Amino acid sequence: MLHEEILAEAEKEGISVYKRDIGALKGLCVDENIVLSSSIETFSEMACVLAEELGHYYTTVGNILDQSKAENRKQERRHLNKASETDMSWLNTLAYLKDLWRKQ
Repeated sequence: MLHEEILAEAEKEGISVYKRDIGALKGLCVDENIVLSSSIETFSEMACVLAEELGHYYTTVGNILDQSKAENRKQERRHLNKASETDMSWLNTLAYLKDLWRKQ
């Protein structure tokens, strides 16, 4: 399953992945830790959120959660494109689509 491949990628990078209640957020990347919302119910959603957070791990610098700061919004926009490219490289595979179809 794709989410297991992405988890293996995180482990290879030395990133710990946890599931916790994090309010309205689906995922959060802090240093070498990724926290996924405990409200995520499907493997496909977990794969999407984990891939995006890994993309942020590879491309984002510092704490950009406070979006009231212009510099954080700029960094989020710049790095969101790169993070999306990272998660799309995993998620656009035929194996993923087949797995998603079988599991849903």
